[in-house]
Amino acid sequence: ELLRRGIAKWQTRLTEGPSFEANVNIARAYCNMNQSAMAVRFLQEAAKLRPHDTEVRHALESLKSRRLVLAVDDSATVRKFVATNLERKGYRVLSAADGVQAIAMAAESKPDLVLLDITMPKIDGHEVCRLIRKTPDSKRVPVVMLSGRDGFFDKMKGKVAGSTDYITKPFDVKTLTGVLERYI
Repeated sequence: ELLRRGIAKWQTRLTEGPSFEANVNIARAYCNMNQSAMAVRFLQEAAKLRPHDTEVRHALESLKSRRLVLAVDDSATVRKFVATNLERKGYRVLSAADGVQAIAMAAESKPDLVLLDITMPKIDGHEVCRLIRKTPDSKRVPVVMLSGRDGFFDKMKGKVAGSTDYITKPFDVKTLTGVLERYI
């Protein structure tokens, strides 16, 4: 909560105009919250303001060198579990709560892998997967479907949509990191 309040304070400062200090402090807060993908955005802005700052450049390069995972699930608990555990393993994680956000984030961020819940509001995971596969920049990105169902039909429906693999919920950190190591 303290970090969120700090981010809000520094973002207010950014409404007044560009600020190296505000961007760096927001990036620090996001790093402390295991949200390095968000931190990158603010470090990029800080680097634009002070292009010769070696500490900011080094931090930015270090974070950008991490593999990027897009975690899409309408459950905040699942998104938090995935993000926290993968950040600790050295990945950057972007999270989306629905299919519409997922499509926009996949196009903008070009992730190395997508973890995609099937049952979501607005657009379900199968349709998101199909749309990702139709986009030239992301058609080869591994898409791992997440579902509470473990049936053969559900897995085949995911394959038809273009998924690379399928994980049944609930899953543990070992299963999660195993699938990432297999595909990226």
